[in-house]
Amino acid sequence: MKRTGVPVTKHIFMAQINAYAACGQIEKAKQVVLDKMIHVCSINEIKSVLVSALALNGMMPNSFLYKEIKQNGGTLEPKVAIALIHFTSEGELSILLQVLEEIQDPDYWVDGCCRLVLHCVRNKHLRSAIDLLKQLNDKLHTNDLAMEAVFDENSLLIWSEYQAASLRFNVLTFLRMYQVLLASGDPKSAKSLLTKIPMDDPHVRCIIKACQETYVQSSSMTKTKKQKLKNKT
Repeated sequence: MKRTGVPVTKHIFMAQINAYAACGQIEKAKQVVLDKMIHVCSINEIKSVLVSALALNGMMPNSFLYKEIKQNGGTLEPKVAIALIHFTSEGELSILLQVLEEIQDPDYWVDGCCRLVLHCVRNKHLRSAIDLLKQLNDKLHTNDLAMEAVFDENSLLIWSEYQAASLRFNVLTFLRMYQVLLASGDPKSAKSLLTKIPMDDPHVRCIIKACQETYVQSSSMTKTKKQKLKNKT
């Protein structure tokens, strides 16, 4: 390229990184960002591409690389942040939480938060998962239908991950999931789960009754609200 006089642009460096990463040559992909021909104005953007390429290939980017981008005033593109959260099966949770904080677009943030909740459940960071669900609730509390859709989908995914991880089940676990199933409008699954809950404890029976009174009524009201919105459209 130098001999033919083709200008070396940032897009060429980005293409190199993606090509090396796709071929599994991760170290060569990392070396691209060290090229002295990269203009200082493009370095953060190119490093973001490296972060994305590493994440897409199942590798946690070096924490120093991420901190470097931050120190130089750079930010990750929302799609890059989502890729980093989604494709990183293991790694420093603190970095992924920082990545989520960087996402300004509300739709991308919700997507990233949901993915990170599942990541926390898979890796048994249950306290962090609960904290993220609280943040998600705060973000969506003004939009009932959006909140219902998000929590319906993710509560069931979390339950699946819980089962896949072979975590222990107890009465409290079943009661929580029973509550989630009723709240998400799935009485059939809730009824099936109810058969696994011992009924000899009066407190357990009281909680079940309270869930039924709260969520069965709430579910019928939500359906009415949805129908009204559907009729308007």
